[in-house]
Amino acid sequence: GENIFLLPGGIDEMNLTDGRSKETSLVMLDRKGFAKLAIEGGLDIVPGFCFGEKWIHHTVKLPALLRTALRPLRLSGTLLRGRGPTLLGFLEPPLGFVWGEPIKVKQQKPVDEKYLDEVHQQVMAAVSSIFERHKARFGYDAEESLKMVTVKEAKEALKESNQRDKRD
Repeated sequence: GENIFLLPGGIDEMNLTDGRSKETSLVMLDRKGFAKLAIEGGLDIVPGFCFGEKWIHHTVKLPALLRTALRPLRLSGTLLRGRGPTLLGFLEPPLGFVWGEPIKVKQQKPVDEKYLDEVHQQVMAAVSSIFERHKARFGYDAEESLKMVTVKEAKEALKESNQRDKRD
């Protein structure tokens, strides 16, 4: 059979989370396209989480005006800095991928919204569970948390960050 593997994270998460933060944010509350594709194709979803991604590079934020201009183009206003003058990531702590149990999906065309919401909730719960069960193993403190946010919340957080940077 075939599966859809879900490894959340991208530009929004890069802008929301850094290595000094005790909170890791995932823009997932209103992103349901992956679940809809899985349901349409009758494909199971295998949730996962990558631990240590927030420590592999140091982040350097571009000026707020430039970050704001890049965002509509789906380009990050955050640069990654690695070891020395390179982009090679730091190796401590190492990256760790944890995959959960497949979430069984019934094929539907068209997709029932209620069923879509149910599958989406199962995936978010699975990702949260993976984070909580395995975070200590990958060097995260007990008080580290995973927060699911909407696209709108991510944009507002970026806007607030840009405004803080303009004041500083």
